[in-house]
Amino acid sequence: MDLAKNENKNQPKFETEKAYCSYLEAKWVDDVEDLMTEVGQGYFELLVESLSRLFDADRVFIASFDLDYQYGTTVADFNEGQACDKYDFFVPGTAYADIGRRQSVIIADKLQQFYLQQESLRGYTSIIGRPVLDENGSSIGMIVVLTKQPLPWIDAVNGILDLCLGRIENEMLPLYKARQLNEMNHQLLRELAQSNQLKEELSRLAYTDRVTNLPNREAFLVELKVIGDMGSYWIGLLGIDFFKSVNGSIGLEYGDQLLRAIGQRLGELPIPKLKVFKWTGDEFMVLGFAASETEIGQQLEACARAFDAPYDIHGSPVKITRSTGATPLARHETIDSAVKAVNAALHKAKIRGGNRTELVRESMVAVDTEFFHVHSMMQEGIRQSQFTPYYQPIFDPKSEKFIGYEALMRWIGSNGQSVFMPDQFIPIAERSGLIVDLGKEMIGTAVRNLHEWDLLHGSGRELSINLSSLQFHDQSLVPDVDTILSQFDIDPGMIKFEITESLFIHDGDYVLEKLQDIRSLGCRLSLDDFGTGYSSLAYLQRYPFDQIKIDKCFIDDVIESTKSRALIKAVRILSADLGMNLVAEGVETEQQADCLTAIGVDYLQGYYFSRPMPPEQIDRTYADDWRTLHDPAQNGMELR
Repeated sequence: MDLAKNENKNQPKFETEKAYCSYLEAKWVDDVEDLMTEVGQGYFELLVESLSRLFDADRVFIASFDLDYQYGTTVADFNEGQACDKYDFFVPGTAYADIGRRQSVIIADKLQQFYLQQESLRGYTSIIGRPVLDENGSSIGMIVVLTKQPLPWIDAVNGILDLCLGRIENEMLPLYKARQLNEMNHQLLRELAQSNQLKEELSRLAYTDRVTNLPNREAFLVELKVIGDMGSYWIGLLGIDFFKSVNGSIGLEYGDQLLRAIGQRLGELPIPKLKVFKWTGDEFMVLGFAASETEIGQQLEACARAFDAPYDIHGSPVKITRSTGATPLARHETIDSAVKAVNAALHKAKIRGGNRTELVRESMVAVDTEFFHVHSMMQEGIRQSQFTPYYQPIFDPKSEKFIGYEALMRWIGSNGQSVFMPDQFIPIAERSGLIVDLGKEMIGTAVRNLHEWDLLHGSGRELSINLSSLQFHDQSLVPDVDTILSQFDIDPGMIKFEITESLFIHDGDYVLEKLQDIRSLGCRLSLDDFGTGYSSLAYLQRYPFDQIKIDKCFIDDVIESTKSRALIKAVRILSADLGMNLVAEGVETEQQADCLTAIGVDYLQGYYFSRPMPPEQIDRTYADDWRTLHDPAQNGMELR
């Protein structure tokens, strides 16, 4: 189209695009003076009106996106010479969805051929849609110019929009964050149908068994803290007899269904104050209240009768029996000793043929044979230096490179194979106190390894090290770390200690002081397993963390669960505002990685990128092609 022949009466005619561009730039200088004095909403309203006149456009509007890019909301809209009220519009399947993916939409003519089904674009011939980005490069909104006549010199118009975008982004960001946080709050409140506090939902996964939906072991311990005086309470541990055989005969899915049915039947017993908890595997812990041992016996008989009738599992009757160990809590000095005692009683009931209840007696000494066996083996393993850190790389999706590692303790025997898995030996190391010396050795080895890698490949990669509760409360922790750091030419800022919420249950002032002592060494701090406790937000406010690690339970169902995605997005906004990095651990699939990257998570960690590896194999992580690491067939690495 020859713009010189344009019959538009509002603009002079131009022979060349250069002349048109000069005209726009000259006019824009005049408009900028008026815009300089405006901020926020006033700026947006004056801007769309000015651009509409400048381009002789039929409509110019600015809009922001919601968290899921499902809806947009106009911030300022100048249409057919009139300012319009704000309104929401649907984004998926429209031209605006492309802009939400950080793509500009620029069509000079015949717009309808590209977006036939979009009602809001009917009647228009050309469009320029530009994304508005935040500091992380995510699209938070857009500016759109629409005309009913073709725009042959569209580059000139685009050049003016380039001049505007920086100011638009600066003005929109605080409005966007305020709107997104408000939207996030409303979304979370809607989804928490049975709760009016966010902390209850965040702690649900930590205190609920996923198979039976019953409260779990952690919930049991919390319940006992709430009770306080336990003099009239008793506990009973019920285990299903020969459950492994039952599970094998009916299948895992129906085995889970059976466990749910057992939990439901126990929970419906007409016993006042009786509470049922899912323990481990096929075991259920019951907590009861009784005035005498006779009443305890009566309540235990009622629990046993819950197994008299067969269970209907997928239309078939399944008859099972149970064994029970029980004791009044008043007989024990600690909860731990009471739990050990009912474990021993349950074991004795099973040995005597099952389908019976054994009460703990004074002569029944609960000797934890597995504990002493593994503890003895661990002491020998320490003497033989069998405990070593393995390293799981941490991935930066922006640069597509590994930026650091998490040191994870492994027990490797003389044959090169794992002796026990970490979830088996670490609890015993913590219970026995061996974790303190092991932890110190792990810190020293990990820092030395990082120093060696820096010499070979150059510095710049971070090292994350977990601290257990016993390590953290060890008075020599900070001096030991200081000594280790002084032995190696390592920037302390590259060392990050990961802390779990279990540290904060008691002695908050002591914890704060110890964290500040660690920070004084130059090291950084990460809050691990975020979202599984009920007061994580309070910890972020009070304690000096540099990083948040989202617990794996939210990552597992991030693809299927809109709730998990909403929570991760909320934490992402929160961490950015607090100046903290956000790490997602437990990433196991490409779909999870892509979803978390789209949300804006800073770093990713999990089996999808690499399993933990011994220090001698870390050199391969400095190669450009990281994708071979999670393919055992390509790298030939034994994965543990």
